[in-house]
Amino acid sequence: MAFLNIDKKRYKYLLNFGADSDELRKFFLENRKPLILAGAKVQNLPRGPSVAVATMINFPRATDSIVQKWFHSNITMINPIDVDEVIDTFHLYELYQGDGEGHSDAEAKKLCRSCLIHLFSPSPPQKLIEFLSSSINGLGEERDSALEMDILTSIKQAEVDLSFLQNGLAPAMVSLLESTNPEKYLVNLPPLVASFITGLYAVKSHDDAELNNTFEDLKDNPNLLQLLTEFTARSRNLSTEPLAVGFQLIRFEDDDQQDFDIDLDEVIGKCTRDFPENAVFIQPIAIRKPDGRLFDLHLRERRVSLFPNSGDIQAFLGRVYPKQPKRNEIGIWRVCPNDLNGSGVARNNNYHLKSAKTDVYEVQLVPFSSSAPESVRGFIKHTLLQVKDKALTEPFLFLLTDDLFLKCPSGRDFTRDEAFDDGLMSWRSLTGFRFEGRLLVPGPLPVPEVYECGTLASTLKKFLATQKIGIDKLTKAQQRYLIDSINSGEASLNSKRGQRLIKELEYIGTDSEALDILLDEAIKDERIATRINALIQEKVLEQTELKSELVKEISQLEIQRNIQKEQIANQEKEYRALPPAISKAIKETIKRTKGDLFNTLAEVVVYKELLEGLGMNQTSASSNIPNVTTQELSSISEPILTHLKDVGLSVKHSRAIELTIDIVLRSGLILIIEGNAANLVAEAIGRRNASGCKVFNCTVGLMQNLPLIKQSLSEDNRAIVIKDANLSPIDVYARSLIENIQHKLIKPTGTEFPWVLMSLTEGVASLPLSREIDSIAVHLDLDNKPEFIREDDAITKMEEFEEDVVTDKWAAHLWKPALRSFLRVLKESNPGDTSLVLSVLSLKK
Repeated sequence: MAFLNIDKKRYKYLLNFGADSDELRKFFLENRKPLILAGAKVQNLPRGPSVAVATMINFPRATDSIVQKWFHSNITMINPIDVDEVIDTFHLYELYQGDGEGHSDAEAKKLCRSCLIHLFSPSPPQKLIEFLSSSINGLGEERDSALEMDILTSIKQAEVDLSFLQNGLAPAMVSLLESTNPEKYLVNLPPLVASFITGLYAVKSHDDAELNNTFEDLKDNPNLLQLLTEFTARSRNLSTEPLAVGFQLIRFEDDDQQDFDIDLDEVIGKCTRDFPENAVFIQPIAIRKPDGRLFDLHLRERRVSLFPNSGDIQAFLGRVYPKQPKRNEIGIWRVCPNDLNGSGVARNNNYHLKSAKTDVYEVQLVPFSSSAPESVRGFIKHTLLQVKDKALTEPFLFLLTDDLFLKCPSGRDFTRDEAFDDGLMSWRSLTGFRFEGRLLVPGPLPVPEVYECGTLASTLKKFLATQKIGIDKLTKAQQRYLIDSINSGEASLNSKRGQRLIKELEYIGTDSEALDILLDEAIKDERIATRINALIQEKVLEQTELKSELVKEISQLEIQRNIQKEQIANQEKEYRALPPAISKAIKETIKRTKGDLFNTLAEVVVYKELLEGLGMNQTSASSNIPNVTTQELSSISEPILTHLKDVGLSVKHSRAIELTIDIVLRSGLILIIEGNAANLVAEAIGRRNASGCKVFNCTVGLMQNLPLIKQSLSEDNRAIVIKDANLSPIDVYARSLIENIQHKLIKPTGTEFPWVLMSLTEGVASLPLSREIDSIAVHLDLDNKPEFIREDDAITKMEEFEEDVVTDKWAAHLWKPALRSFLRVLKESNPGDTSLVLSVLSLKK
């Protein structure tokens, strides 16, 4: 009912032009609770000015004082038009325009706002209320109400014509059940009904062309369209079930020209943001057509072309909208364009969710087959206990090793054995797709079967219940009846439960009383007693034969033992006869050899110290250095990714190593390469330097501080590649190189760091690396394939580094300035590249 019983049409016109959207929104925010207490239905605040005005014109009379007080205090205007002039102007426009709404926007706003100021005053003029209470030229609510009453009366008085049921609908329904074409019965039916029945037959006969025509005919009736679409999906899942069992992979189709039919197509999406409630967004993954095909939407350009302007879909809050999803939740929705409320202003997200979510099920792999129900039940309980306190983003499906899918029905606590008593829903084959390393099955699911995996106690209770025996406590008589029933194979016990009871009968052995009853009853049967005696006789004969064989073997072993005793005695006599002179000579030889060894080592040390004291350390160092060969190689433009694939690495592994190489060299650390073809890869990386590279071939021996390396550091920016670097102590022959890198890490000069690469060998002459080298070096292993982590885990790991939480082995061994330089360069990468780099570095032993 309108304010002060004035005409609703006039009141709506005044509010549309006299109050702006901010004032209406503020009114509902500040008066929500008083309005609810007065009987107004504003539990959910109106969205947009048009909805707010429509709500206000239907307020109950108890809200008049709230409306009058708030608008009188908050609506102001400089020099409002006089009441008489307002009424005369409205009369004038109604006389010549016919509807009272022919003003310009500026003039209408001035008139309506002046009228609202007078209307919401503490004492509104009576003549204004009388004018606003009248309808516009007799076209107010009274005529509309009378017209509605006439229509209702005519409908009640009309007789229902059921001839179309007998002449068309009933025969068409029978024809559908018999799987014959109902076309000849559709002539006398309404077009909408005929189209729907034609679509049902097209689904049963797999006529895709006719089905698409039916979808076009039902566009204007969304309820029938949705009903037919869901029936099509269920029928396809049942009728097109492949011969192969297990998970059947659906591959995304890639078509840049694919259109999106907003009435027929569905969107598979992932919730990327769920807070705050007015900014919940869904990122589309794929489009699902009515026939089940999926079209890829991973590329942002394709999403933006279908859902401008951001490529995302918004989830609105309110009872008229579907439930908002949680972050990372994946589902299937129908969408529709946003209502701009006549403003013409485009939003960043121009589409929102229209329908409730259709579930997408995540597949969990179970390492047991359906023949081990106890293990299956235990695995499901353990899995659900682990995620019990976490927010599940998708419902679960469990895939057994023999390709049987299981699902836990809702409403039961499957962390307890009692929940499994009624069995689990099961399927032999389901279709789905891969996304972010997970197996996902889109709903709705086909009609399931039942997989029995209850406990033995529950199975016993079920069986006894079918025989109308009390199940509160199993008595001895019930135990006897159970055993007799299993052995006799009586009806009422189905084959599955019978097999399970026979297989699990061994559990009765844990109850001594039940076992005694079982043995007493079994021994009374003559057939069983005769069989037991025969088995005992067979066992006695077998043991007797075995005993005779053992006696023979024992006698043979005693003869062999006596012979060995005689041989040992003879050897002891020969040992005692060894001349004492020979033993003494051996001991003196060993003693003299040890003395010569230590004397030789002492002479080497003294000789080296004398040379250094005479100023001949340069010559001495040179004489001790084995022959070190060097090569100068020019730069090449071929990407390192090609070399990595040539040595047998996968594309993703090669890409991860390429990113890691770039970050390590830019951060100024030493890149150490291990594994097969390490020398070749190190040389290929060095030749990517624009100035070329200088290659040092390390040899076995004690190489001291090489002047060649120090000279290379001062000459130019060429890369330094040391092959088989661990054949000699690195911290001895590359001392100048280590100190140069440490100095640049402590005090960066702003110039590029030199490229330093080393390849290691695993030969017998290889030496372990010192802690000093490990603290400024990053290792890359070419032989082991990493387990790639997700982008979310990579972001979490980088946040831990920001908080100085270092748990990874590759980072724990680095010197703090070296780790700081590496992380500074790594932060410049996007989350995808960061996850690849951290996956490769996780191989550090």
